[in-house]
Amino acid sequence: MISVFSSRGVTGLISGRLAIDLPMGPWGESTKTLRQAAERRIALDVQLDSDGSIQALRNVIDALAQDHELRPLRWSVAGRTSGAKSDMQFMAAHGLPYALESHRTVDISSDQAIASGALVCSDTPVRSALGAGLTLVGGTEFRTGEAIWREIQCLVDSRLHAVSSSGGSHLITREAALRIFTRNAAWISFSEADRGSLTTGKFADLVVLDQPYLTMPAGRIHTIRSLLTMGEGRVVFEAESLNSE
Repeated sequence: MISVFSSRGVTGLISGRLAIDLPMGPWGESTKTLRQAAERRIALDVQLDSDGSIQALRNVIDALAQDHELRPLRWSVAGRTSGAKSDMQFMAAHGLPYALESHRTVDISSDQAIASGALVCSDTPVRSALGAGLTLVGGTEFRTGEAIWREIQCLVDSRLHAVSSSGGSHLITREAALRIFTRNAAWISFSEADRGSLTTGKFADLVVLDQPYLTMPAGRIHTIRSLLTMGEGRVVFEAESLNSE
């Protein structure tokens, strides 16, 4: 059994956007950069380095929003956040997507660790973010398709999470997880008209998988591999096993 999905976003967060790290406390140059990006209408990826950074970001965004419409810029926010409802509602109100990071989603990237049940996924507040109306976008700094499937398994496989008072609130459906890494990844790069889904008129960016993602056991999702990868209608990868079959 094989599965076919749009492949936009499977090799990392979209490039061509300005990235900025925002530390906790006085921001100085960081605040200046945010204001210049708003004035020049530049897409921005904001990296928070602590739970406290979100409050500082809220203060700056509230000030900028008085003079600039930020929603069309699709600024994204990544990094450490407690997932507090008020923070999520603030991000949704300003149209700030939440960007997942592989090193925060997956604590260990070893296939062997996952198979043994040793891997424990980080409790990234994905479900609460979706509940607040946020757009989530996914990618990986490892830049391999295998890492993407580890991340997706963390979003849908309950056995990879420590038992907590959240009652599994960090888990989402397989369909929702897939959208984060395909359709939403295209949207954050302003290319949703051409990529992100298998739709007539869009580029033929797709992957043929060796296993049925939507119906296979959740504990095996990390083993999914590409048999065929196409970009803009051209084959860029073809597994030897595909020809042998």
